[in-house]
Amino acid sequence: MALPSAEDPRRRPRCDDRDVARPVRAREGRSARLQGCERPRRTSGARGPDQRRLDPAPRGCCDVGVDGVVPHHLRRPLRGRVPASAPRMIARLRLQLEGIGWLLAWRIARWLPEAWVYRTFERLSTRSMRRNAKRRAAVETLLRPVVPADALRDEVEKAFRWYGRYWAETFRIADLTDAELDARFACEGRENIEKAFASGKGGVLATLHVGNWDAGGRWVAKHWPLTVVVEVLRPRMLFDRFVEHRRALGMTIIPLERGSDPTGRCIEQLKKGEMVALVADRDLSGSGVEVTMFGRKTKMPPGPAVLAVRTGCDLIPAAIFQGEDGTWLARVLPPVERPDEPAPDAVQVYTQRLAEQFEELIRFAPAQWHVFNRYWID
Repeated sequence: MALPSAEDPRRRPRCDDRDVARPVRAREGRSARLQGCERPRRTSGARGPDQRRLDPAPRGCCDVGVDGVVPHHLRRPLRGRVPASAPRMIARLRLQLEGIGWLLAWRIARWLPEAWVYRTFERLSTRSMRRNAKRRAAVETLLRPVVPADALRDEVEKAFRWYGRYWAETFRIADLTDAELDARFACEGRENIEKAFASGKGGVLATLHVGNWDAGGRWVAKHWPLTVVVEVLRPRMLFDRFVEHRRALGMTIIPLERGSDPTGRCIEQLKKGEMVALVADRDLSGSGVEVTMFGRKTKMPPGPAVLAVRTGCDLIPAAIFQGEDGTWLARVLPPVERPDEPAPDAVQVYTQRLAEQFEELIRFAPAQWHVFNRYWID
């Protein structure tokens, strides 16, 4: 059969500026294409007989292959993840660089002399306080119900200095031998932990963001099996390094993230008679128990009280305070009095009583309470 010539009426028509040909259904495995759809446009480039550039992709179409186009509504969806927007990519890059900076500081802090590292980290933290008005205001609001008004400014500056010291100590604590740790560490109320462990039910050590809880974790893990529930940090590389670090100190780590079931895993550890430690002064879920501390309203996580109610173990308040000479003092208070109320109300009562014990620990060294976000909810 003869091929249609240019003048043959059977030849598919070309579209002009007003008409756009419809896409032709693909036949015998060939891709769909829009025949003769070349809308002229007055731009430079390849030119046709009318000295106008041929645009192979009319409005409403996109290129497929070399000579075919399909309407936008017939395009295949993009496979894989959609590229992130520029601001999100910049934020991710900034977060990754921040994590790399922390890891680099961690490595350097282990190489340099201890006194120099402490002094440098304290100065850097104090300088950040003077530059970051928002964080400084948050600490002032935090400590206002705790310390007298005339001492507030000094306590805020000390809070940033102690926070810098915390990071310096944490970066170097893995390099201490057991003998060096024992020489620097003192504990008041050790018998409260020993009694809980001897009961066979284990115990919940409820601590705060006070002093250096990593130093306390290493000391407890040296004497008793210890499981620690930890907050997931960002970027992930920094969190993974902290998990590796704490495992090297002898702790079993349970991350506080979706799908990890921290409550169930903690109950399993308590049934083995082990100790479980939770930093319990900040509610990260937004659904915590409302309590009163220092006459102000705040929320605390219900986890410690839930574990104590469900397993019958002791709920023991504790904190580890830093010393000027690189030492640590652990204060372990007697177990919180067990409430007589039924389970739902018992968690509320238990948590309020724990908050009252936390007041005693915070008053011992208010400047070592490391909370730099909004804390009071009233």
